[in-house]
Amino acid sequence: MLTAQDGSVASGWIAPAVLYAKLSGRISGPLGHAYAKRIGKLIAPIQQLCFFCDASELRYYDLLARSVLARSVLANRRKFSLIAFLTTNNGISAVVDSLVRTLREPVEVLTRRESFESRVLHKAPLSLRKLDQSNWFSADRSQVPPR
Repeated sequence: MLTAQDGSVASGWIAPAVLYAKLSGRISGPLGHAYAKRIGKLIAPIQQLCFFCDASELRYYDLLARSVLARSVLANRRKFSLIAFLTTNNGISAVVDSLVRTLREPVEVLTRRESFESRVLHKAPLSLRKLDQSNWFSADRSQVPPR
């Protein structure tokens, strides 16, 4: 999980070759840059993957952050067999719309959580437990007992 003043990005593998991210709040330029760098490292050894991004709680995405993420995805375009975004029920935000226009195919934008989760479960059938936020935690090394 990456966090900044008013925003956060949680991401990780929920199945082999299935990457999931949840964007919340305000994604600043530095946070977007850190996230794009992390995505680049995560997907470097992968030949083909699906990417699911829950942007339903995203309120603001800095132009620099969007640009650096788009460049990271475009540099690895052939690796993505599917990119799916969940946005609010109010429709596609200007933020997601501009990112979708930049990335083009194979991008899907969904506004219903049930549809998004159905797509996720189709690609990662055992991911429900990983997607339940009550199971998420940050490891504090000071609280980990020594071996």
